[in-house]
Amino acid sequence: MTTHVMLDLETLSTSSDALVIAIGAAKFDPLGDGVSDSFHIAVDLNQLPNNLNKLEISPSTVAWWMSDSRAEARAVLASTPKTDLASALDGFADWFGNTSLPVWGNGANFDNVILRNTYNVLGLICPWKYSHDRCYRTIKNLAPGLEVTGFGTLHSALDDAISQALHMQKVIKHLNLTAVS
Repeated sequence: MTTHVMLDLETLSTSSDALVIAIGAAKFDPLGDGVSDSFHIAVDLNQLPNNLNKLEISPSTVAWWMSDSRAEARAVLASTPKTDLASALDGFADWFGNTSLPVWGNGANFDNVILRNTYNVLGLICPWKYSHDRCYRTIKNLAPGLEVTGFGTLHSALDDAISQALHMQKVIKHLNLTAVS
């Protein structure tokens, strides 16, 4: 079994320096079925770092989160265990482990970049090597007719990470790939 990580973030901006409000991740074998482990944590917005000015909060993204159609996602976020941002990053790194693994994000310039930037802003070490950054959006676009089957609540970091990992496994099978690095 080859272990990869599917990462999904919830943020308060879409810029590369966005403030992360939730981290969801799933360990999975791209050639297998299902996920083997998962991680989910939310950030306590009452305990923001002193260097918050280096992290972006976009009024349009906050308005997007406040729309009626995001009520279910806000409820999941409200019920997710919370901690300060540095502890959330430390917890993710502990869960991730000491060995760099391929990390898939939904877009070459979103999840992985934002989380790596957040580690840098807080002076912490990102748990994976830059050479292990992968783009799930690129893989899913290789099989555009293969629908994503949503798992759980849309815009829940954990549920989206699991949905994306399961969908990626379907795409890999559909494309008859025998290896994914």
